[in-house]
Amino acid sequence: MRNRDRRYRSPFTSPQLLFIPALAYLALFWIVPLGPGLLISCQEPATATQSFRWVGLANYRALLSETTFHHNLLLSFYYLAGVVGFTIPIAYIVALVLSGRSRALGAIRALFLIPWVVPPVVSALIFRSMADPQIGPLAALYRFLSGNAELIPLQNGSWALVNIIAHSVWRSVPVLTLFLVTGMTTISPELHEAAQVDGATTWQRFCTVTLPLTRSHLATGLLLISAFTLQDAETIYAMTQGGPGHDTEVAAVRLFREAFDYGHIHTAAAVGTFLLVAGVILMILYLGLFRRAEAT
Repeated sequence: MRNRDRRYRSPFTSPQLLFIPALAYLALFWIVPLGPGLLISCQEPATATQSFRWVGLANYRALLSETTFHHNLLLSFYYLAGVVGFTIPIAYIVALVLSGRSRALGAIRALFLIPWVVPPVVSALIFRSMADPQIGPLAALYRFLSGNAELIPLQNGSWALVNIIAHSVWRSVPVLTLFLVTGMTTISPELHEAAQVDGATTWQRFCTVTLPLTRSHLATGLLLISAFTLQDAETIYAMTQGGPGHDTEVAAVRLFREAFDYGHIHTAAAVGTFLLVAGVILMILYLGLFRRAEAT
């Protein structure tokens, strides 16, 4: 009995020890890389001594005072809102089709992931060629929608933004669809049958059965897509290089250009910090929104 009590009171049986692997992961993959980045963002080169000097929050204040950086942040919001706004309905429509029980749908689901598997720079160059004013089918579509027969999409700020949103939606729909199909296949058919017996229409069954029971899968997929969209620099740079002018220079592209085009590593690190804060805020908002929806 005494040995059993001693084993029970041992500090190694504390449930708090279960958090050690998670804390180790956070320290290794988040805190360790984040520390040097924050340190760099608070410095600037001292050309006289070929070293760096501490400037505190000067780089952040300089960015916040820039009209261009305000425009970068606003474009990031438009880009994210456009991608999420178009991806959700399209993914739900495709998921409803692919969530059937047919064996043939398994192969189609695999093929549907091709846009996500294709290297992003390659797909960006494909969309760039599709917006070519001479041979591009998307250019013809944009001209039809705008009513301007002389439109050159990638030289027009608004339509260049539409083109990069279309590319990101094309890549994001398969990912969100995969999450939604997983959720839909776990829904018991009896629930739909009971709703149909009660006289619910197809739209009512979707709103009362499918949507609530796939909400957690939607949240997970949106978090993943939003994270990739916020940090998407290579595809936009490959397609428009942030142009024309600064019309498609989202914050991630600004970071890329500051670091690799201009060599302003310290400013780029400050932009990266803003993106990190934006991602954390977005994650908190998503989780709060879906927890509130589940509670109701």
